[in-house]
Amino acid sequence: IEWAIFANRAPALATMDVTVRFTEVGPVPATVLIITAPVGYKFPYSCFAVESVNSTVAGLRTNLPAFTRCTGRLNTAILTLDEKGLFRPTTAVLQIQTPRASSANSHWYVEGRLTEGNTQVCWGVTAGLASQKMNEVSVEYA
Repeated sequence: IEWAIFANRAPALATMDVTVRFTEVGPVPATVLIITAPVGYKFPYSCFAVESVNSTVAGLRTNLPAFTRCTGRLNTAILTLDEKGLFRPTTAVLQIQTPRASSANSHWYVEGRLTEGNTQVCWGVTAGLASQKMNEVSVEYA
C-alpha cells in the first residue's frame, strides 16, 4: 500500500488534525487499517477529526471507501471500513497529539487486514511529520 501523512504544521505537544492519503491500494481490499506512529505521538480514543470533514465516513459518499470507526490508543490508530474495504485511493482526517520532541525514527507504518480471519493483506511505510524547532525566537518580559 502506498500512503502519506500530511499536516499544515507539527508543533510540539499539540493536538492537531492530520490527513492520511492512501494513494495505491492492494489487490485484496483491507477492511481494517492499523496505523502506527513513532513513539511519542498519541491518538485519542475516538480519533477521527471532525466527522463532517471526513468525506469517507460511512454513508457520505458511496463511490469511496467508507470508514466506519477510528479507535486510538497511544501511538496506534485502528481504522475500520465497511465490507467493501479499501478498494480505491482515498483520504481520512485524523486527530493526533504530537510528542514533546521529534523522534530519531520518523517512519509511520500501516498494516491492512481482513476483519474475517484476521489475515494481513497489505502494509506500507511512509516518512512522517517533521517537527520544526522555532529558531531565532525569544521572549521578553516587561
